[in-house]
Amino acid sequence: MMRVRGFYLDIQEWAHEDPFWVQWAVPSPITRGDGAGNHKIIKQTTSRMHQRVRERLPHLPVLLETAERVHREAVALLEAARATPFNETFEYGETRYLRVLPKVNQVPSRLDHGSPHVYIKEVDSTERRINQSLVEDDASWAWAIIETLRHTGVRAEELTELTHLALVSYKLPDTNEVVPLLQIVPSKSNEERLLLVSPELASVLATIIKRLRDANGGKVPLISRYDSHERVTGLQLPHLFQRRPYWQPQVMSEATPAWSRSPVASRVRSRARLMPWCGPRFGPCDG
Repeated sequence: MMRVRGFYLDIQEWAHEDPFWVQWAVPSPITRGDGAGNHKIIKQTTSRMHQRVRERLPHLPVLLETAERVHREAVALLEAARATPFNETFEYGETRYLRVLPKVNQVPSRLDHGSPHVYIKEVDSTERRINQSLVEDDASWAWAIIETLRHTGVRAEELTELTHLALVSYKLPDTNEVVPLLQIVPSKSNEERLLLVSPELASVLATIIKRLRDANGGKVPLISRYDSHERVTGLQLPHLFQRRPYWQPQVMSEATPAWSRSPVASRVRSRARLMPWCGPRFGPCDG
């Protein structure tokens, strides 16, 4: 209803600048009073959002501790697997694993011959093999996203827009001390912001940059980000939250954060001793 009213008001405004729209400039059939109930709907929505945050706040320490532990365990298991030759067993966390090389990667004519991915399988288990490289990648990005959201309070869209260029420094005129700042580009509020980078946030951002450089020959790849709201593709920039799901890097989607697909989400519910269907489902806006 308000979209129809806004459309009529837009035509009236355009008619003042372009005579082409004069013939369609008529009063809106929807008056201001017809939309009076929207204020109540907005207040109810805000109330539900605040209640959602209050319900999840007690579980925040569980989320942080679980994300850190899952990340640490995934990295340690990957390192142990890499140090083990193919078709050999190793033990980690009271569990014996077998490092395997898929048959498709043993064909010299294939492009993925000698794949850098590390595959393992539990000994005496009928389950399928595990791509530990992918598990570690999911856990690492889940930890990075959770920590960045916690220390900055940015929105999901603003998170995906962060680039290496957003890290700037400012020299205080009184003490000549140089402080790091994080530039947040205009988003929902259409206002640019500068956030002071705490030591904890600086450590997280440094870990992200190092991860991207190690995987791309010492450089942060320049890639374009598609804005699903504006429906435009931006310039090539060194985005921080990018992954390589296939043959080229891509900026993470704000609609499906990487941490929600990782083992962190399920372990948070189990640690909180809640059933999977009623556990705390954290989102980028829960903070």
